[in-house]
Amino acid sequence: MELIHKQKKQLVINQIKNIDDTLIKIKKQLFIATVAYEKYYKRYYNITLTLFIFSSIVTFIDALRLIIIEYVNKSKEILINEHLLTTFVNALLLSLGILITILTSFVRFKNYREILEELREKQNIMIGYIDKYNKQKNNLEFLYQTKEDDIKIEEIEKIKNDIAEYDTILVSTNILQFLTTQDIIKFNNYRLDFEYKKKEILFNYKKKIKTLEETDEENQTQHLTISNNSLSPSCEFFVL
Repeated sequence: MELIHKQKKQLVINQIKNIDDTLIKIKKQLFIATVAYEKYYKRYYNITLTLFIFSSIVTFIDALRLIIIEYVNKSKEILINEHLLTTFVNALLLSLGILITILTSFVRFKNYREILEELREKQNIMIGYIDKYNKQKNNLEFLYQTKEDDIKIEEIEKIKNDIAEYDTILVSTNILQFLTTQDIIKFNNYRLDFEYKKKEILFNYKKKIKTLEETDEENQTQHLTISNNSLSPSCEFFVL
């Protein structure tokens, strides 16, 4: 019985380890997906803003041309070649129209909107499964702490099957299809730099806490020493 109990415990430990390894992988992919989303969103936002500005400029120039022509026709003191003005404005509007067409075609060709929607969907999937893995981990930790007779192999197998199902779904959640090799290397460097800075901040925080605790202990020791020294004359008086 004791051997069977140890085997059950080992199964639970193995599943917890598998969950921890999987969570590390998911969090790495989630970080890359987040950085990729920000990258594509920034490009899409900048191009969309540029299109809006160009369209507004086209409308403004066309309206300004009509106002100038109308004013020139009413005022005979101002000599402006209407044909030359119209030609210049039309050439400018044509140039801006070409730029707008190029940018619009570029956005459609790159499928920024679809990529952003898919990345957001995959982020939500990974966040949801992180929560599911953590719940299964809590269940396994609860099983590990139960008594020998209360651990049922059926419960362990059920959790194991659920985890295998999660793994299958997450394998299909591929974010690398939206990224080039150069992007993957760059985003991994971002992640490593982020983790290094996070560990550095945590290390400095612990170091500062330790320094404050040591300083507090020194102050308490000094205060105690001063108190003892202040009491020593009266003690000598009573001894005499």
